[in-house]
Amino acid sequence: MEHTFKQPSTDQQPPTPRQAATTSQLMTRIGDLEKQLKETKQTFGKAILTLVDRVKTLEVALKRKTKRFLLFPDSERKNKAQVAVAT
Repeated sequence: MEHTFKQPSTDQQPPTPRQAATTSQLMTRIGDLEKQLKETKQTFGKAILTLVDRVKTLEVALKRKTKRFLLFPDSERKNKAQVAVAT
């Protein structure tokens, strides 16, 4: 049993009018999406950076508070008890 394989054609056929129209529509859509993305980045860029900075600040505060609690667990309870008694 001998198998024969056909070599793929090296000469490309020009695109059909439908393929050309579809390609043109896709290129237009890509351009529109890129423009919309650029506008969105400009609009929300500063807001996103502000939110990222806030999250980082909160993470640092939480880490600091956790570390303080691990180092001085009894003092935190005493402080809370003193505040509760004072009120």
